[in-house]
Amino acid sequence: MKKQLALLLCGIMLLGTGCGAGSSADNSTAENSAAESSASSESSAAEQSSAEMKESTEDGLTIRAAADVDEAYIPLLRKYFKAIESEDYDTYLTVLYPPFKDAFSAYVESMEGDETLKDVFSDVCHRFDEDGYESWKLTTLEMENMPEGGIDIEGFFDSYINAGYFDESLKKECLENAEDIQDIRFRLYALYEGDEKPVKVVDDNEIIVLKTKDGAYLFG
Repeated sequence: MKKQLALLLCGIMLLGTGCGAGSSADNSTAENSAAESSASSESSAAEQSSAEMKESTEDGLTIRAAADVDEAYIPLLRKYFKAIESEDYDTYLTVLYPPFKDAFSAYVESMEGDETLKDVFSDVCHRFDEDGYESWKLTTLEMENMPEGGIDIEGFFDSYINAGYFDESLKKECLENAEDIQDIRFRLYALYEGDEKPVKVVDDNEIIVLKTKDGAYLFG
């Protein structure tokens, strides 16, 4: 059950095709992955060359954000991914949309077993672990807003309501109180200990972020 919950949380966190794929313990595979990642990164940069990019580096994580990404979401996502990297549960709680945090925590605790939201978060933090590597560090986060219609916000809530994870009150509260809701597409790179170059661990996945009068938050 814990694994299922972790995959659910990871699915909310990364709305695309998966939670990410790390490096390989095989040196040649790692080198190939690094080369492919480097080429992909260069291609991504070239695609963005016509648009203004905002870049900042802090705590070893470089964020490259397209001009259309609201400034409030950049420190939010930095804090989020650094919390995952360092397994900082207390910081993680501060970036979650409070009604979501309460609803999902209650759901986890209602299941059979003794798992808590902290246990599920810990499992998510290890989604990028790979055999043969003792540690990894996130290096780069690239992001931009999805075009209009990139995701059906109501459909996002309804899918989890239908699955029993949320209820209508969470959807209603969010839609009434959010000053802005965005679907952000992102790519994430990590450097595995012993490797020379970072590899892409998340490719063009999405995350829902929102602003209320109290600040910026996310689901995940």
